Amino acid sequence: MATNSITVRIRGPYATALTKILIDEGYEIVQASEPIQKRFSVAFNPKPADVTVKSDEERPNTLLLIGSHTKTSLLSSTIKKKTGLIYSEESLVDQYSTIALTIIERGSNGCIGTFSNLKVQVETEECIAGKVLPAVVITPVFRQQETVKAKKGLALYTPLYTLFSWRQTSISEHIRDRKIIDELLGLSQQILNEGLGIKWSSNSAYVSLSELKEMLANDIDKLRKIMKQNVFEPDKVISEGRRIVKLYSNTQSDLVMDCARSAVTPTAPAHHTLKTLSKDLDLIIDFAEKTMEIYPESSQLIRSAFRKFINEKLVGAKKIFIRHRKLNGNEFLIGPFQIREAKEDIIMLQRYIKSPGYYDGINVKKEPGDIGLTITSYQSNIVMHIYFSINGELKGVYVNVNTPVIFGWDSIIYDDLEVDIVYSPIMGVKVQEEELLRQVLMEGGINDDIQNMILSYAYEIKKRVENNIQLLPEPISFYEKIALQKAQPELLTQYLKQE
Repeated sequence: MATNSITVRIRGPYATALTKILIDEGYEIVQASEPIQKRFSVAFNPKPADVTVKSDEERPNTLLLIGSHTKTSLLSSTIKKKTGLIYSEESLVDQYSTIALTIIERGSNGCIGTFSNLKVQVETEECIAGKVLPAVVITPVFRQQETVKAKKGLALYTPLYTLFSWRQTSISEHIRDRKIIDELLGLSQQILNEGLGIKWSSNSAYVSLSELKEMLANDIDKLRKIMKQNVFEPDKVISEGRRIVKLYSNTQSDLVMDCARSAVTPTAPAHHTLKTLSKDLDLIIDFAEKTMEIYPESSQLIRSAFRKFINEKLVGAKKIFIRHRKLNGNEFLIGPFQIREAKEDIIMLQRYIKSPGYYDGINVKKEPGDIGLTITSYQSNIVMHIYFSINGELKGVYVNVNTPVIFGWDSIIYDDLEVDIVYSPIMGVKVQEEELLRQVLMEGGINDDIQNMILSYAYEIKKRVENNIQLLPEPISFYEKIALQKAQPELLTQYLKQE
């Protein structure tokens, strides 16, 4: 399928970067916001979108791609290819698709069925074990252990609206033009009178009333034909719905997006990571970018000042936290830490261990009073942890391989790449957790090339640790030898331009 036959609507903090990337890849951008049209000096076509791209309201760094099955999957592949490292999950069964499920039992929360090894909670009065019936997926799932929610009946999905075999009507909240709303309400009443239902998408506002009437007549006929079926084959999709894909951005893909955005408009360092991290940072980012726009000849100075300002805020914070994120969107907040030392882009954090246990990877006792030092630097692909006993005896070193570290107001942010390098005086230096990285590969979150790049980098770090153990009494010097690069990620650099 040619990408120029796919129309895409983009909303949210990644809009400028994605618009640039997708235009370059041949996609047609539609329904662009006024700021985007000004930024690109283009009057984008206001026609319906095949796929909508927007940020998740709860997790702004998660992109949601919503649209027809094939076109949404193709767009997802393009974004993953261009960003180099981005974890994805696709709906295992599409929303508003009609599926043939098999009833198992009546459960405590209603009737339970199964479809292609997925558990389905279905709203129906025909809760007879073994019965195969058609049902419309209302709430899709992204993981095998989750439960699909469905309703007995049939549906016909289109980018403009979804028709249902039961009476209901709703209009997208994004349609605000009173005249259009009244026209859609009039059409909805006609559909209700036929014993059917409709859910209008915001795309319907970009099609004339006469066109909608003609399309509806054809699609109602299609739905009626499907409704005449009375025998359904188990585990078959009777009609396709809309695919939902989640793309979990990370600091690496954010930097790629920063590069794309900077080709269009002045962009502050770590724009996307900081914008999606906290609303508190919006004002300073907007101010820096507006200043660069007005004084383009001073852009590099402003970028440097911006970086220095963020660094100073971090170093001056009384409590610092680590946002240890996983590629699949999960996040662990570690800390609080205190700054022990700062040297240019390098920071060394310190905390005292309060609870007993064992240190991950090095299998050494964790005792109250132990001192933990954490060292990293801006855009580093590693975060190094060094543990000492209360008497100053080295217990071990743990080097986390991650996407580039970004500094926030009071936190350092990165995404874990699973594989680690560990050292203890007893066991020496080892690379561990390779199986966790392979699991991410098996889940489809990364491809073989990315996995090989990460593993190759991990073994290079292992070599550096082995060759510089003698520097451990000077933690920052030791870190500098291991990390080598300053203010420039080493891993996956093929996807980045120089800052």
